[in-house]
Amino acid sequence: MVDHLFADPYLAAVYDAWHPRSARDDYDFYLPRILTADAVLDVGCGTGTLLHEARLAGHSGRLCGIDPAPGVLKSRTNARGYRMGSRRSPIGRLDSRI
Repeated sequence: MVDHLFADPYLAAVYDAWHPRSARDDYDFYLPRILTADAVLDVGCGTGTLLHEARLAGHSGRLCGIDPAPGVLKSRTNARGYRMGSRRSPIGRLDSRI
């Protein structure tokens, strides 16, 4: 179910300002685990900042994030300096092409 606040691209964009990395201790838990994996699927990736940080920290494998909210998908594809695709698909139709 989509949180309607994050269906709005503007609200999704300010989410990261409301929840800066400096206030997120969960990244300290997840980032070392991501860096040891060849490929990562982040379900509920939001604006993609965790995967972005993993890339900046040197992860060279495949990083893929999915989120049901269209606003956060637009936010992350516009905010990053590398190619991040997004596509909408009902959950029952997700497959290995993502």
